[in-house]
Amino acid sequence: MMQLPRMNAGARAFLDRLAAEGGPPIYTLPPEVVRRQHNARQAELNLPPLHACDMREVQVTDDVAARLYLPDGEGPAPLMVFFHGGGWMLGTLDAVDALCQDLCHQSGWAVLSVDYRLAPEHPFPAPIEDGRAALRLARSGDLGDRIDPTRLAVAGDSAGGNIAAVLALEEGRALTAQVLIYPVTDRSRTHGSMERLGKGLNLDKAIMDWFWDNYVTDPGLHGDWRVSPLCFSGTTAPAPTMVLLAGYDPLFDEGLAYADHLAGLGTPVETLIFPDQIHGFANQTALSEAPYAMRDGIAGYLRRRALAV
Repeated sequence: MMQLPRMNAGARAFLDRLAAEGGPPIYTLPPEVVRRQHNARQAELNLPPLHACDMREVQVTDDVAARLYLPDGEGPAPLMVFFHGGGWMLGTLDAVDALCQDLCHQSGWAVLSVDYRLAPEHPFPAPIEDGRAALRLARSGDLGDRIDPTRLAVAGDSAGGNIAAVLALEEGRALTAQVLIYPVTDRSRTHGSMERLGKGLNLDKAIMDWFWDNYVTDPGLHGDWRVSPLCFSGTTAPAPTMVLLAGYDPLFDEGLAYADHLAGLGTPVETLIFPDQIHGFANQTALSEAPYAMRDGIAGYLRRRALAV
């Protein structure tokens, strides 16, 4: 077990404020109410991007929209397909807009941020199907000549990291990279950090139970690796991977276990840990400088991967 430093002061103040505000647990409220609350909180915590990029709205399917961010330059750019977090039930393109713009500018990669369908209206496997559709669009040439369809990555935070991980396992070495930000990798919720940190933080075990119960409604699918990529028992190694973790996160141990699992398959893995941060910090730029350090790390990794192929 990793010895944690003192929690970042901005994160601690945020959690104290949440506790002082009180209110019913989100898993007792209708999803539409939680979504409004979540969106308002994300807007408060998320500062504007450091770097604005060219952006346009696109359609992945009739039911799934996306935003395409293009870096400076004339030549075709590699493309990262990004999936936002939110327990497969929450989250919007706006919530990750600043993150995607900064990563686009700093890495030189185009970014396709996918507004996949949400549970409980659209449970598993709908988000995975939407991710596959986004990859088909990325390869189709329909995104224009600024995109290099031969150099693709998948990425996501939290539940979006789960979607990205599943797609990367399906794709194998056809992808150039994957980037997983505190990903959900195991439905069992039995890892040590879920017990150590499962109460009192902005993400806890009861909330994860609610997310899982709404996302995977068929108990027969609980052991499917497309639900829990940590259960993948194949031998195909997915693309080189960067895993980013927060020390004060109930998902820490399952994320670390997944990095080890990929390494065991033969995937080159880089792990970057922010030990004083909480779950969701990637989009909490109002609280600390850590999200910017994380973006620097991801951008540098993507630049290296673009040169490696």
